[in-house]
Amino acid sequence: MMYKKIKMLGRKLRCEYNILRGFIYDYKIYNNASLKTHKKTMGFDESLGLIIRLYHSLEKGLANEKFKKESSLKNVSLLLTIFLENNKIDYSDVHVQAAIKTVSLYFEKHPNKGTLEFEIQRRKFKQILEKVGDVSGYIGGVKQIPTKPKNQEIDYKEFVKTRVSVRSFSGKKIILEDILKVIDIARYCPSACNRQAVKLFYSLNSKENEHILKLQNGSRSFREAVPGLIVITSDLRYQEGSEERNLGFIEGGIWISSLVNSLHAYNIGSCVLNWCVNPETDKKLRDLINIPYNYQIISLLAIGYANNDQLVPFSVRKEAIDFIQNINLK
Repeated sequence: MMYKKIKMLGRKLRCEYNILRGFIYDYKIYNNASLKTHKKTMGFDESLGLIIRLYHSLEKGLANEKFKKESSLKNVSLLLTIFLENNKIDYSDVHVQAAIKTVSLYFEKHPNKGTLEFEIQRRKFKQILEKVGDVSGYIGGVKQIPTKPKNQEIDYKEFVKTRVSVRSFSGKKIILEDILKVIDIARYCPSACNRQAVKLFYSLNSKENEHILKLQNGSRSFREAVPGLIVITSDLRYQEGSEERNLGFIEGGIWISSLVNSLHAYNIGSCVLNWCVNPETDKKLRDLINIPYNYQIISLLAIGYANNDQLVPFSVRKEAIDFIQNINLK
């Protein structure tokens, strides 16, 4: 009797220890890779997430019907400081150009003389314009809300219902152009502050995919014949402070949903494979396919053209009402 109790206690302690070890592993990665504060020594890749967050906050302000004069001036100041102090800025980058265009529109909103601090920032921006020249061809800032084309109604519910997880793929090869077409749709999914921190590592080699998938238990029954594999990750350098420690999982989850539906639109099958592993397995995957530690691994996605002669799980869904709970303030 005593032996059983000791054995149960040992299992409990081992489980709690492994949970703690996993949290410590995640903490070390996030603490080393995430953005804590702006530094002059930051590289362009490190600065980019902050640049996007700052200029997107200005875009949201410019889109506000109740726009307040000199609002978000601190963000403007930090953005201009990055441009003036960081000599590694790539001015051909689409986000850098969008940031400059947005700041230009911001100052256009203020034709009259402003406060001392505001005019200091306006002079700083003129220095940047002297460096980059004409910005009329840059895109960024605000636009009119898009309207759905007429006579192009689709039955979205039926489209989504016909998408299932595929575990048997045909012999038809998937090529890079297929993936790029899919991503060209999927990339329009929502993103926190438009930072778009997701990075997709891919392989179109079925033998290599089998080797990689040996690290993922859910693929055991079909891993030997997976034409394409995508590893969804999020760049922790785009996340700031302790409050954003889980942001990568949110962004990655949104991307997974967008990807599988975009794949379905091109008649490409997919199966989402979770990445719920211990630190040792996470390290093995990183070493195997060379994923730097600033990328947080979110999930794996098996892809390929489906074998139409296959059975799939029925996967009964809950009713819509079962997913919701009315909010009652205390």
